[in-house]
Amino acid sequence: SLGAVSQRTGDKTARAIPLCLPNNYQWDSKTCQCVKTNEVRCSLYVVEEALEELRKVKGPVCTVAVSGPLRKGKSYILSEAFDQPEVFPLGHEFDPETMGIWIWIVPEKYKDLSGQDVTVVLLDSEGVDAALSKGRDDYQIFTLTVLLASVLIYNSSGVPTRRDLDSLHFISKLSERIHARSNWKETDKKKEEEFLHRTFPFFIWLLRDEVLSIPRDCKDIKDYFLKKVFRQNAPRSRSDVPDVAEGILKFFPGFNAFALSPPSTDPNVLNNPNTKKDQLQPQFLSELEQFKKMIKSMLVPKQSSTKGELVNGEGLAALVTHYVYRAINTPDVVPNVQVAWDLFVKDKCSDTIKKCQQKYNELMDLKLPCDNAEIHLCHESAMEETKDLFMAEMSGISTTTVEKQLRELKSFFKKRLNEWKTENSRLTRQFCDDLLLQLKTKHLDPVIEQLQGREGLDSFDDMLHVYRQIKDDYETSALGAKDAIAEAFSDFHSARTADTKQYRDKLKQLKDFDQRAAREIAAAVFIERERMRLEEVNAGLQQENRTMEKEMQMLIARSEKEKAGLLLLKEEMMKKEREQSQNMQQAGLIEAQQQRETYIKENQALGERLLEVQNENEEQMKVMKSISEMIVVHQREKEQLLDQMETRSPEELTESMKELERRQSEEVNELLIKLEARVGGIKSSGREYFNTTLKDDENLPDMMTSRAQIARDLHQRLAENERNQRDLTTGEILKQVLKFMGDVAPVVGKVAALHPTYSPYAMPVASAVVSIAEAVQSLDCSIM
Repeated sequence: SLGAVSQRTGDKTARAIPLCLPNNYQWDSKTCQCVKTNEVRCSLYVVEEALEELRKVKGPVCTVAVSGPLRKGKSYILSEAFDQPEVFPLGHEFDPETMGIWIWIVPEKYKDLSGQDVTVVLLDSEGVDAALSKGRDDYQIFTLTVLLASVLIYNSSGVPTRRDLDSLHFISKLSERIHARSNWKETDKKKEEEFLHRTFPFFIWLLRDEVLSIPRDCKDIKDYFLKKVFRQNAPRSRSDVPDVAEGILKFFPGFNAFALSPPSTDPNVLNNPNTKKDQLQPQFLSELEQFKKMIKSMLVPKQSSTKGELVNGEGLAALVTHYVYRAINTPDVVPNVQVAWDLFVKDKCSDTIKKCQQKYNELMDLKLPCDNAEIHLCHESAMEETKDLFMAEMSGISTTTVEKQLRELKSFFKKRLNEWKTENSRLTRQFCDDLLLQLKTKHLDPVIEQLQGREGLDSFDDMLHVYRQIKDDYETSALGAKDAIAEAFSDFHSARTADTKQYRDKLKQLKDFDQRAAREIAAAVFIERERMRLEEVNAGLQQENRTMEKEMQMLIARSEKEKAGLLLLKEEMMKKEREQSQNMQQAGLIEAQQQRETYIKENQALGERLLEVQNENEEQMKVMKSISEMIVVHQREKEQLLDQMETRSPEELTESMKELERRQSEEVNELLIKLEARVGGIKSSGREYFNTTLKDDENLPDMMTSRAQIARDLHQRLAENERNQRDLTTGEILKQVLKFMGDVAPVVGKVAALHPTYSPYAMPVASAVVSIAEAVQSLDCSIM
């Protein structure tokens, strides 16, 4: 059995654990033992404990894997390269110690080219040509290692020859055993092969126990490989060996070679290199330090098939699971890099949305009924905290995908907010209806009873006094949403108006009966109801605008960071591709070199177009943010104008408001035109780009179009609501009041007296319809 101790950061006794094993080996996480069974080896399975360790890793990962022939010290060199002694089990017998792929997560963080933290994950793979495995087992393990690695160390010993390539013949078949893109059937085979090197690891051939000198016509071991081992005109033992050399230089983004001299001649030291380090050869130790520096200089986050998306621990766990269970274990099924990643992103997005929805629901803790302002405040706080969780969970996912998923989350927020407000309105109405019924019983019913009795009421003012009592007690005791409170009182007033038909004649007989006062009360009630409704709508729209501004600010920052990372990656990739093209030339692979040069030119043009598209996208986001900021400024300008109501006539106020709205509308429309122009530019000039690049950017033009529509729709709704609010303050609302009451009547006079809090709104209303009031001859009674 193979033993290991569960991984623990900082624990010197911690050891690697298996990531995947052949079906004839069983891992016991309790005893940390790997035991061989009597089953026939026919498949691989993934160890859940290793997946759990990977899922804990936040941020991008760089996977460094080792492969190669059995018994050549792969496990030792992999752990030593990152100063992690004895984390992998070392074998000293003929049977292999490492079966499947074993994993160790390096506790120390490393920095990539952009300065962000990267977690290094070490993968120790089963030896090629192990006596206990079959050829199919070899390429299964090697294929999986290639799919998972960022850097691949091929470890072998002795002087490399063309015959050494015989053991790597399956490299020439990698394009048949791995597909890069989901539409590989529709893609030219040569282009599909070129796409492989975008996600394949950097290939390092490490020669162990090398004692012979490099030929004079070779400057270093890498040069020797290219000129003597890989070169086409060298003698070969297999007809497909040239394809192996070409495969290494074509499928992998970069190639290097390094040689280590023998660590010792003492078998006892060789069997225990970790415990007898002081007895290792100084030259070996010196070369080992140089090898460490070389490896660490190549550490880059593992790239996914989608531009801008990096593989993290959770993504790596999902990929290995997908590759093993959906491809490698199934005959005639080929692993597809893009399909695997797209499925992970889809599942990740779905899980994140569910997690965020649960988080939001937990944070929305309110006692209803309450003022809707409290709901908005709690909603905004819960939404921001949930978005922080969302952004953390979506780390490494492209900005385009993040924005798309954010819209889905916003739809949920909007739906839940409406549900909270609807329930609040229901409970508010329930509470207010009960309250008004109590107030009616307490104040109104005794007066009505007296009115209809023998003695009757002394004056109409007694009825107005009852109204004021009910109104004052109601405003003091009512709880809940202000618009629902006003609506409940309006409906109560309407119901009482209908009741007055029973005693209308007696009211008119009162010596101080004032029909106008009754009408003014009805007008005030309706105006208050409409004012509260419009204020509630405005509060929702302003919150929507604040949300849009914050969202754009967040997406701009994310996009800029993503673009900076892509530019660094592009420079590094271009450098590697140039070097690999030169490697092909040195190896005499002229046709492969020409194909690579063509790819470099095409990719450079696509890269420039990608940058242009990203810039256009960012600029549109900035315009969106500017629109949000402008809406806030416009709101402040209108509030300042309304503050002048008491010192200006309604006519002046109306004209000033119209002029202000005209100017503001022009300013917003100018930005909206810029917004839509960005979309038009991309759609007209980016067709070739979107047809040739991977599908992660295909939806960007539609996303930008949708953004522009969202901004225009918000502007239109704000403008409409502001017009309604203007009509309320400048007299136009009376048309709705009169229609509401079902008769053309003077609805002026005592509105300000009855509602002193709202007199700035009511007085312009009264002034605007004096002429209408004078023309009316007969009125219906409208009080309680």
